[in-house]
Amino acid sequence: MPTWLQSTHELTAAQREQMFSLMTANFSAVSPARFAADLEEKPWVFLVADGPDAKVEGFSTLMPMTIELAGHRAVALFSGDTVLADARWGDRSFVRCIGLELLRIAARQQADRVYWLLLTCAYRGYRMLPAFFVEYFPRFETAAPAVQGQTIAAIVRSKFGSQYRSQQGVVELAEPTPFLPGRGEVDPRHLADPSVAYFLEANPGYLRGDFLVAWADLSPANLTPFARRLRDAGAPAGRA
Repeated sequence: MPTWLQSTHELTAAQREQMFSLMTANFSAVSPARFAADLEEKPWVFLVADGPDAKVEGFSTLMPMTIELAGHRAVALFSGDTVLADARWGDRSFVRCIGLELLRIAARQQADRVYWLLLTCAYRGYRMLPAFFVEYFPRFETAAPAVQGQTIAAIVRSKFGSQYRSQQGVVELAEPTPFLPGRGEVDPRHLADPSVAYFLEANPGYLRGDFLVAWADLSPANLTPFARRLRDAGAPAGRA
């Protein structure tokens, strides 16, 4: 199923309603006002649908965040709300489009470093990191580089304040939106995956809506062979 990137301001009323329905089908305590405010904050959204006029079956919001520390400018491309209809899990076009557009947007940034910043309460989201990046954090093999870790911490703190538990590397929202029963549990087939095991250890409160702060450098040297093939294939660009 096609996936593309577009401005959130181009969303139709019907698309917004369908996106909200996807959220409430997976999470509790999602109010229309809160959903609208979060969406308004994000300039871009990935949409999964058969076409611009078809029903939305998945989406992921995206927002750039910039910080300057010790004379260096860093940009984080922050992935916000992300949800897919049941039939769309495993849709490779969704993963492909997100990966390619992140690389394209990163290449346009005027910054010393550009990161993908992923706050996730879903193990499926965390599993995207080893697919795309040689080095990503947090991970079970090694600790994050101190300077880069401090940069990410400062960016996350600038948005979430005291809700960011820096020692744990987790954001605990004051008003969380937990998974509905049966929506976020780990598929038993994936329990043997070291990345999944690490996610469960690092974010034990994921079902109640806690977000693991994860990130990766978007430099070309940090791409896996899969990500390089994705980049070189040159899939159709979005409209960001």
